[in-house]
Amino acid sequence: MKSKAELIVVPGPGIGHLVPTIALARALIQGDHRVSLTVLVMDDSPIAHATPSPHHFASLISNDHLRLVQLPSLSPQTISQIHANRPGLPRIGLLVHHYMPIIKDAVSRLVSTELTQLGGFILDAFTSCVLEIADELGVPSYLYYTSGAAVLGMMLHLPTLDSVIETESVLNSAELAIPSYCNSVPRSAFPQFMFHKDDEGYKRLLDVAKKFRDFKGILVNSFAELESFAVDSINRMVRESQGKIAKVYPVGPMIDGTGEIHQSSNGAHFDQIMQFLDHQPRKSVVFLCFGSMGSLSSVQVTEIANGLERSGHRFLWALRRPGNNGADLEGGIPEGFEERTAGRGLVCGWAPQVRVLGHVATGCFVTHCGWNSSLESVWFGVPMLTWPLYAEQKLNAFEVVRELGLGIEMRGWELEEGEVTSADEVERCIRSVMEGHVTVKLRERVDEMKELSRKAVCVGGSSYVSMGQFIDHLLMC
Repeated sequence: MKSKAELIVVPGPGIGHLVPTIALARALIQGDHRVSLTVLVMDDSPIAHATPSPHHFASLISNDHLRLVQLPSLSPQTISQIHANRPGLPRIGLLVHHYMPIIKDAVSRLVSTELTQLGGFILDAFTSCVLEIADELGVPSYLYYTSGAAVLGMMLHLPTLDSVIETESVLNSAELAIPSYCNSVPRSAFPQFMFHKDDEGYKRLLDVAKKFRDFKGILVNSFAELESFAVDSINRMVRESQGKIAKVYPVGPMIDGTGEIHQSSNGAHFDQIMQFLDHQPRKSVVFLCFGSMGSLSSVQVTEIANGLERSGHRFLWALRRPGNNGADLEGGIPEGFEERTAGRGLVCGWAPQVRVLGHVATGCFVTHCGWNSSLESVWFGVPMLTWPLYAEQKLNAFEVVRELGLGIEMRGWELEEGEVTSADEVERCIRSVMEGHVTVKLRERVDEMKELSRKAVCVGGSSYVSMGQFIDHLLMC
């Protein structure tokens, strides 16, 4: 057994990947003093606009076994080239591609000067191309999958699905059977490019999925009690692969439980938001937040505002638009809306999501269904109203509602981008969670999962044990 394990971690670009990676890094070094980590952080500004500064992240780390290295920014010419690609997987793939020489140079310097006993790499799905650097150094690589086990199972199944993805039986089917889902998954819950093999997004996704079989272990940000069907399905896939798929370790929930990792340039709103919540009754506030990159059209904003007003319920609405730096934008808000809802409603451009979800006044969460947000909602026991926007969020929404029973569908996953959810539907869904007949059963389920999520990471819990097994594996290799 090794006396220590020095690892290089390369998270994917974007706050949604960086936050759970820092949470994992902290858990690893707390789990065993023989583990030390160096996290290489890309400048993701070409594809994102909400990532806190490197100095902020560095200030959170007060441990000799964990450090962050901010990689140099790309040239303006390269950034322009990245922007020329369409958003999503093609743009992310190009960003990581251009960072590969920078990552390789940083690794070479670290190995030659500081990391004398490099034990391997922990990589994100979007940085799986770094596998080639690990192979050159003769060290193993491990995947940290920051989404859930059900979507991980879909990715592991994708190379098999690829052989039939454009066959008539699949193209004419309204639903697909995916091993990691208990129920058949609607075609509309998958990204649009999934059924077009010539699409650059599909090609990128398939390439990433194939690399999953090159890792020596897979960590997933979930816990066995939450996604028991998916975890069991993946374990079966691992056994049946006869060594082609490595062991999977559910180690979640890895979240920013206190909100300290997140930071906003518009933190002045914090006191106003918390004071508003402090004056509201218990579980009475509808919290609406669509993620660090989520935005809505003016028409959709108007419909949500009208639905909120008609519902009569209290609300906190974090509203941002494309290019918005966190400041409020009034476009789409009906005239007089804020005056008519004063005292029971607050609209802001930014909100401390974790602190809001953890507040006793919060009664439900209208969410874009990013996996981090879904886990945070579970952790704090807040029912979800699902409003998926992009990437795998429709799959997450389907899972939250149909597989896990932790929320209600507000914006249907069958809707295309640009289609509008009506004020009537917004009002109906809010009432169903806040006052409807489903409320008691839903809250019982959510409260149960809240307790299980906390037990999972405590000593003896399922994720605690899984993390220990992974650390043992690191030190044995």
